[in-house]
Amino acid sequence: MRIGSSSSAYYYITITTNNEGAAFYAGWNLLRFDFTDKSTTGTPDDDACDYVALYMTKDAAKVSETDYRFDNLVVKRGDHYNVYYYSKFPWQSSTGTYLENATATTDYINADTTEYRLFLLKTCQLMEEHLKNWDEADRFEGQYERAKAKYVFENPSQAICMVEQYYDI
Repeated sequence: MRIGSSSSAYYYITITTNNEGAAFYAGWNLLRFDFTDKSTTGTPDDDACDYVALYMTKDAAKVSETDYRFDNLVVKRGDHYNVYYYSKFPWQSSTGTYLENATATTDYINADTTEYRLFLLKTCQLMEEHLKNWDEADRFEGQYERAKAKYVFENPSQAICMVEQYYDI
């Protein structure tokens, strides 16, 4: 994307993943262009910004494809925060791309040490059940349930409770 005050004075940002940090997929993709990663051509005038160009680089075999759409562009000024949030992407590649499933031995799991311990306790419980070591499985299940209760108590949900009332008249 290029954005600036003219076709010879602009900032440009290149992205290779969607807003979630995942690979592009068929259907609508929300794209985020962070200005912290911008490069500059010429001397753009921030107070006279009236130029935008959106480019897409496709594989050579995709010459005749025509089903690409652009919906809208929202530009916001503000502070940049690195915020943790719930996601369907529990893995992260060594390049920082969020993944739904691990794809390499170098991928990282997006969890802190307390969450990682919960994973280990549950894994131990399931393995002992598979081996039919019921006493050990019960021991790990008890440890998991206590650790989980402590985690939930120390990390309450911040989700907004939606209350809806329905009356049959």
